[in-house]
This record gives sequence, structure tokens and C-alpha cells, in this order.
Amino acid sequence: MIFIICALKCEASPLISTFKLKLSSNNKKCYQSDDVTLYVSGVGSENIQKSMTTLSHLENKSCNIFINIGVCGCNDRSIQRGSAFLINEICCDSSSIPHYPDMIISSTFSESACTTYSSVKTDSNCPTPLADMEAYTFFEEALKHTNSNNIHIIKIVSDYMDSPDITKNEISGFINGNRREIFEHVSSLRIALNTIISDDYSDFYDSYKFTASMRIELNRLNKYRLLRYKKEPGSEIYGGFNTPIDKKESMRIFHEIKKQLI
Repeated sequence: MIFIICALKCEASPLISTFKLKLSSNNKKCYQSDDVTLYVSGVGSENIQKSMTTLSHLENKSCNIFINIGVCGCNDRSIQRGSAFLINEICCDSSSIPHYPDMIISSTFSESACTTYSSVKTDSNCPTPLADMEAYTFFEEALKHTNSNNIHIIKIVSDYMDSPDITKNEISGFINGNRREIFEHVSSLRIALNTIISDDYSDFYDSYKFTASMRIELNRLNKYRLLRYKKEPGSEIYGGFNTPIDKKESMRIFHEIKKQLI
């Protein structure tokens, strides 16, 4: 299941038609198809928390991928309104700890950092180019249900922070203008969700004396590489190292392989 959260109905409307979703008979904020559920949360962190709690009560609890799609403010007037970004760093006005979503697939979207505020940002004094009111809480709440590589945030510039006035029709228009790219991104996530690495790397892992946590991390990166470059890593990355003489050498080999996979 792919679970999409939009704060506003005007953000959701173009996506409801794009993914051919139907209103749930059990929840007037929820729209569904066989593998996509879209929920209109309302604006702000508190509403995001409530919507993610609602998720745990939905009939289908096997939601694997979480996407927050919505508009945002921008402090750079060289960036056109309607420009869409995949968020690679999420900051918060009430926390000094940023979050970094995994970029699991190649995407047509540009990437940017975004800061989440508790109220509408009305000046351009922001540490990141983009500002919104949901992304930070959405990421933290989604982490309770899935791994970080299954959490994605797409933000579309609707206004500039020092002049935040925007109409519902304009918001829908900006989402609609990016719906083909959004559909392609979601389609790529479907493929990623069902992609299985066919090669067995256990012989390499054993010979280099990798721990269980090292193996989990490398398995994740093996899949990343396959999705980005359409080729599973082989001996060109995993071969060529001697058997480590100690734990320090094993760690050095691990980091060298990890660097090549990334």
C-alpha cells in the first residue's frame, strides 16, 4: 500500500483523479484504490499526528510507503512558483535535530531542504529555501510505521514567504501542473517496493567477517544501486579485498564497499 497525506483538499483533488481514487465509505477524509490510500489531514503538526493515528485504525494496515505531498513557501524568488522538490533534509523551528530522508530511487524532481514551522511563515528569514507546516512531524510519525527509505516528501512552491497569500484554485493548479511527475515517482516507488536482489552476498559477507548490522546496511545499499543503475553490484565492488586480520580491517573494508555502492 502507498499512503499519501495532503494537508488540504485542494492539494488532494488533482491526485484523487490522477490515481483514480474513490471516497472511503468509512472516512470522509480518506480516498482509496487497490494500492493507494490518500488522507486529507488538515494543516499543521497536530493534524498530521491525528491522521497517522487514524492510519492505525484503517482496515488495511499494510501501508508500506508514506508520501507527504503539498505546497510550501519559498525564500528564493529565482525559484518559480509551481516548482516541485523532493525533500532531502527536514528541519524544524522547534528542534535542532534535522532528518534526512533516504533517496532510494532516481527522480525527475530537484532536491531541496525544508523547514517546518508551527505557524505560517511571513518573512524570508529561513535557514532552508523551503518552508511548510507538516513535513517534520510527518517524517517522525511515519517512522513509527515503516523504515526511512519508505518515507518521501514532495513539496511544490506556491508562494514566497514574505507574501504568503494564495488561493485554493492556485494551489490545485500547482499540484495539477506536477501530477505527471508525481505519478511517475509513485510508479517508481511501486517498482522499488517489489524489487528483489537475486544475488547472494553471504560468501562475501562471511569472508570479510561482517556483523549482522553491516549485512543489513549493505543489503539495503545493494537494492539502492540496482534501482538507480539497473544493475546488481558484483565482484567489481565486493571482490579484491583480502581476509581481514582484525575487526578494524573488517570495518575498513565495509566502509570501502559502502562508499562504492553509494
